[in-house]
Amino acid sequence: MALCLRVELQGKPCVVFGGGAEGFRRTLQLIEEGANVTVYSREFSSKWEPYASLCRKEAFCPSQLQGAFFAAAATNDPEVNEQIVYHCVKNGILVVSSTPSQSPFHPMANRPWTGGVVAVSIPQAPALSGMVSKDLAQQAENQYTQAVSQMAKLRSLAYQQLSSQQVAALLRKAVAMSCTKRQQLIETMEQERKLP
Repeated sequence: MALCLRVELQGKPCVVFGGGAEGFRRTLQLIEEGANVTVYSREFSSKWEPYASLCRKEAFCPSQLQGAFFAAAATNDPEVNEQIVYHCVKNGILVVSSTPSQSPFHPMANRPWTGGVVAVSIPQAPALSGMVSKDLAQQAENQYTQAVSQMAKLRSLAYQQLSSQQVAALLRKAVAMSCTKRQQLIETMEQERKLP
C-alpha cells in the first residue's frame, strides 16, 4: 500500500547530487517549489550557467547533507546514489533517487484543479508524469467538478445526521450515483435537517 503526501518545500534546504539531465530536472523542480537548492557534482554542463550560484564542484560526501530537509540522488553512478539514499534515511532526510528501486519515495507531478489535486508518478518515465497529470487535471475539471462539490455537501450533511458507519456507507453509494440523483439526495437530507 502507498500513501500519497504533498510536502511543502518552500524555503526548505534541499540538495541535489548530479550535474546531468536528471539532476538538472530535479533542480528546476525544486526551484519552482521555492526550495533553497544546492547542487553537488564533479562536472556541470553549460546549461547550468544560469544556476552557477547553486553549483558546487564536489563529489558526494555525507557532510553535504547536514541541515538538508530533502535530497535528490541523481548521479550517473548507482552506487553513489545508494550511498546518498543510505545516509539520508539514516539521518531522517527525505530522499528520491534516479534509481527507482533505491528510492523510498517517488516524486509525483501534480496539478491543482477546482476539486483538489491530481498527482501522477511514472518512475520508469518521469518526464511523462507532468504531461499525464496536466491531461488528467483538465479531464477532472471538465467531468468531476460538480461531483466533488456535491460530495463535499453530502459529506457535511451526512456527518451532521448519521453515525460514522452510516456516513461511510452513504458516501460509497453516492460516488456511483449520477449528478441528478446525488442532488436529489442532498435536497432530501437538507429538508430532513430542517424538520423538528
